[in-house]
Amino acid sequence: MVLTDTFPDQFLDNIRTMDIGFGEAYENKMIEIMEISDQIRVMKSEVSSGNTDFRKFITKIITELKRIIITKT
Repeated sequence: MVLTDTFPDQFLDNIRTMDIGFGEAYENKMIEIMEISDQIRVMKSEVSSGNTDFRKFITKIITELKRIIITKT
């Protein structure tokens, strides 16, 4: 799960109210949560100022996702 505008604790509190088993799956380490809210805010700021390279940002996200996936397999 990649969160772009919610912190993990808030997300887990909200999702647990739906009683769909997500919180339990997370606690059993069947689901990973990657929170990138801060990175998104920085990127938006850099975009508005014209000082960003989207490829670096996307590469960083993909690298972290790959790391998570590899460690789980």
